[in-house]
Amino acid sequence: MPSATFASGVLPTTAGEIYRAIKPTSIEMINLFSTNAAQQTVYIYIRRGQARETKRTYARIVMDQYIRADPCDTPLHLSVGDVILGMTTTANAVEYIVAGQDESRSI
Repeated sequence: MPSATFASGVLPTTAGEIYRAIKPTSIEMINLFSTNAAQQTVYIYIRRGQARETKRTYARIVMDQYIRADPCDTPLHLSVGDVILGMTTTANAVEYIVAGQDESRSI
C-alpha cells in the first residue's frame, strides 16, 4: 500500500508532467478517474533522466465516464530526474493521483 501521495490533479490534453522524482521513488499507484461523459483515451509516459525528447509509453487506457483505472501492476522505480507524463482526450476530464514510497528511506 502506498505510504505517500506525490502528486494529484487533472490530466492535460497534451503530454504534460504529472510527477518528477526528486529522490529515488517507488510508484505503486497512478490512480486515474474519468469524470467526462465522452470516452477518454489516456496515455501515461515515462521519461528517464534528463532525456527531454525521449519518452516511452507506459500505458494506454480507454476510459468511460466514472471509471477508475491504475496502470501500475508492479511498482515503477524512478531515479532522480525521472518524469511521469500524462495526457487525455478532453481537458479537465481525467483526475489523477500518483502515490508510492520514498526509496531513499528504505533500509
